[in-house]
Amino acid sequence: MNLRTPIIRGQLGIAATFLFLITATAPAQEAPPIEATVVVCPITGVSDPGAVVVVKRAITEAKQLKAAAIVFRIDTPGGRVDSAVEIATAISNAPCKTIAYIEGMGAISAGALISFSCDEIIMAAGSAIGAATPVIPTAEGMQPTGEKEVSFMRAKMRALAESNGHSPDLAQAMVDKDIELRGYYDEAGKYIVYTVAGTTSPADEENAQDAAPAAKSPVEEILRKLAGEVTPPPPQPAAPETSESAPLIEHEPGTVVYADGSELVVAAGKLLTLTPSEAVKYGLIPTVVDGFEMALAHYDLRGAQMHAIEPNWAEKTFRFLTNPTIAGLLLMIGLGAIYYEIKTGGFGLAGVVGALALTLLFGAHLVLGLANTIDLVLILAGLALILL
Repeated sequence: MNLRTPIIRGQLGIAATFLFLITATAPAQEAPPIEATVVVCPITGVSDPGAVVVVKRAITEAKQLKAAAIVFRIDTPGGRVDSAVEIATAISNAPCKTIAYIEGMGAISAGALISFSCDEIIMAAGSAIGAATPVIPTAEGMQPTGEKEVSFMRAKMRALAESNGHSPDLAQAMVDKDIELRGYYDEAGKYIVYTVAGTTSPADEENAQDAAPAAKSPVEEILRKLAGEVTPPPPQPAAPETSESAPLIEHEPGTVVYADGSELVVAAGKLLTLTPSEAVKYGLIPTVVDGFEMALAHYDLRGAQMHAIEPNWAEKTFRFLTNPTIAGLLLMIGLGAIYYEIKTGGFGLAGVVGALALTLLFGAHLVLGLANTIDLVLILAGLALILL
């Protein structure tokens, strides 16, 4: 009879029990957290069709990577309204949180529209946001467009602000200089911005005159007296009342205090452009940061994996070619060179230059997805007719 077998089994049992107790009492090791991905997309320079392509690529890659957020580093003086609207539409359809980080010169004109399309807005020190009224180039320089374009831009800015939790009043005051904004601190310490109703328009005054009762003729007055009716005396104009919101001290916006406790944010006749400190005060942004890393830390994204969107050489080249100034020069050179070639007869240097200019112009739009097959067919048909 082997006595060692029970002893060995007993020792193994004791060891197993000891290991179980160590495992049970040891602190549980948490599984390593899954590292989040943040897509970083720059929006710099003039907002043009090339910028649209870069933003759309960023949104597509964010969807593929299942990113936690897309941060748009905005530093633009503005640009084309149609391109800005297309960028804003693409951002509104992004599959994750979108953050506008405004730096450098800031988000001016079309840049403000793009910023309001994001879920969150945060600004770096020294930047600015606003001045988003549409303008057109004229012989006297850039001039504001008509009411039709201003009305569209104002409604678009307001709609984007409402859908993303930003102040609609601040948004539309950046577009329409006729809007006056005032603000005050409520009981909870929150700053409330509101739009002041404008003065009566000429159309309203005309309607009021039409609605006024017509004056009585002398014959009607005599008949009324014979019938014993007494004509009431004409109403006397009331003495002008002192408005409760009349300004007590005239200073810069933000320091003009009214009797009702409100202060001037922007006066009628001026476009709204905000500094970072003003944007914090009026509730547009949560805080001012000193750099990109601080902006990421504010949204708990500092430890995330960064996926930077950098325009490749093709996008840079074709964005340069689709710039409105360059595109206009290419079109002028192409048409002029082909016209000169037809007048001189034969085929020489002018024809080559014209064909190359038009190829660069329309080829860039085709590569960036701004032109389709129908556009190409129409171009070829036009060249064929010119040759004929």
